[in-house]
Amino acid sequence: MVVMNQNIEHDRIVFVHVPKTSGTAMYAYLTACSPFGVQQLERFDADPSSIDISHADWVGGHMSPHRFSKYLDRDTRRNSWFSMVRDPHQRMISEVNYSLDIIARGPSEFAGFNKRGVDVIMHVAETDFTNPFSVVRLLLKISPELSNTLGRYLLFGIPQPPGYHPSDDEIRDSLRRYTYIGRQENRDTLITALDFHAPPGDPKRKLNVSAYHFDPQIFDDPIVKPYVDLMLEEDHRIYGHILDIFAAPPAQTNARPSYPVATDENYSEDGYLAANPDVREAVAAGTFKSARQHFERHGLVEERRILTAAQPGDGWRETHWFVPHPPRV
Repeated sequence: MVVMNQNIEHDRIVFVHVPKTSGTAMYAYLTACSPFGVQQLERFDADPSSIDISHADWVGGHMSPHRFSKYLDRDTRRNSWFSMVRDPHQRMISEVNYSLDIIARGPSEFAGFNKRGVDVIMHVAETDFTNPFSVVRLLLKISPELSNTLGRYLLFGIPQPPGYHPSDDEIRDSLRRYTYIGRQENRDTLITALDFHAPPGDPKRKLNVSAYHFDPQIFDDPIVKPYVDLMLEEDHRIYGHILDIFAAPPAQTNARPSYPVATDENYSEDGYLAANPDVREAVAAGTFKSARQHFERHGLVEERRILTAAQPGDGWRETHWFVPHPPRV
C-alpha cells in the first residue's frame, strides 16, 4: 500500500539518485523510515500529473534538479536535497558492467530502455574486454552516456549543451543547495544527515553489487586509461568539490519523525493509531476494542508501522490513504 501525509511539518527529502551509487540501498532505508515516499519518480515522466507528491515525506529518482522541478513546483513545500556519489572511475566501471548484467538477465530486461539505451547495451556486449583497443572503441561510442554524469544529475539550472564547462564557482554554488551529498564508501554519513528520529538503522547493509563480467583492471591499461581520464575529467572536478564541501554531515538532531515497523518491543498505542488511521476509525467504530488488539491480530503479520517522534505532537500528523490500494483492517 502507498500512503501520504496530509499535514506536513517537515520539509520534503529529495534524493537525487546518481546511477550506480548505492541508491537502491538508500531507498530501502528511506522506506524503512517512512512509507510516505515515492522512488523512481522518473516512471511518471510521461504524465507527471498522474502522481501527487505534495504530501510525500521523500521522493527520489534518476533525475536532475531541473527534471525534478516539474513535480516539485506544483506545490509550495520546502525541499531538502540529498544525493550519493562514489569515485567516478569506479562508478563508470559499474555502469559498463550493468549493461552485461542486463544481457545476462535475458531479453525481458530490455523493455525499460529506449533505442539508444539498447544500442549502448549492445555496444558493451560486443566489446572484447581483454583487448584494450576494443575497450577504447567502446568508450568512444558511448562516452555521452558515461561522461559528465555528476554534472548532468547534480547541478541545478537549465541543462547546458554538450561541451559546456561550468566554472568552479558555478559548481560550488550549485552543490551548496544540497543539504548533504554522501559517498557510497561511507553511507552512514548520509543516513545521519537525513536526520530521522529513532532511525531503524540501515536495513540493507549489503550493497546492491554484481560480480564483474570482465577484469576491471582493463580500464587502467596504459592504452585505455588516457581515454578514461579525459572522459571523466569533469566528473572528477565536481567530485573533488563534493569531497571538500561535504567533508562532514550536518549535526544530527533526530528531528524528522520516522515510521518503523511496529514490534512488541516498540509498540505504542498512540503511535500505532497515528500511523494507521484506518485502525483508528475501526477502534472508534467498535470493530476492535483497542489498537493493541488490531496489532496482535493483524498488524504484526502485516508489518504495520508505528510513528515515533522527538516528543508528543512533534510531527504527529493526520494521515490519509493514497492511491492505488487503501488498506483494509
